[in-house]
Order: sequence, then structure tokens, then C-alpha cells
Amino acid sequence: MLLILLVLSCDSESTTELPEQTLSEKLIGQWTLTNYYSDTYFDDRNEGRIEEIVTDETDYGIEFTDNPKMIVLTGFLRYSWDEYEIVDGQKVITSSASNFMDSEHGEG
Repeated sequence: MLLILLVLSCDSESTTELPEQTLSEKLIGQWTLTNYYSDTYFDDRNEGRIEEIVTDETDYGIEFTDNPKMIVLTGFLRYSWDEYEIVDGQKVITSSASNFMDSEHGEG
């Protein structure tokens, strides 16, 4: 009889489901940029641009707060970019440089 009570008491597990969070609620908190890469081709100019993070020179973060609702930027992002044209189906780099975004100036 004791064994039956033990099995029945262990059988009913209570699981509490949490309500589904909205996207806004999921974003609340601090986030750190770990990668940035973009490859965009502009048909009207027949050229493209590749942008990529320079990780050694980047320490960029963003924080979404709920009360008050704010976006707080921190740090510095450096990225390199290459402009290219498509020649015989291959990307040919036509120019290169680097740029940055600085959180102190609200960039990002």
C-alpha cells in the first residue's frame, strides 16, 4: 500500500508555464556586439560594399532599459569596408578603408 502511495505522489508533477514574453521584454538588458558583417550589392551603381568588424578595436554595447524605456550605447565600433565591382563573375576590390561608430556621439 505504501508503494502505491509513493508511485502516485511522484507521478503528478506540477509544471508552471510562464507567459510568453513579447519581443520588447526579451530585449531588455545589456548586449555586446560580437560580430558585424554586411555584403550589399547596388544594382543601380554596379558596385558592392563589404563591411566587417575589426574585433581588436571594438568594444561596443547596447542596453535596453524598461523603466524608463531607453537605449544606452557604450563603447566604440571599428569596421573595415571594401568596395567592389563584379568582373567576369568575380568580386574585384576597387577601394578599401575603415570607419567607426562612437557611442559617445549616439552612433550605432
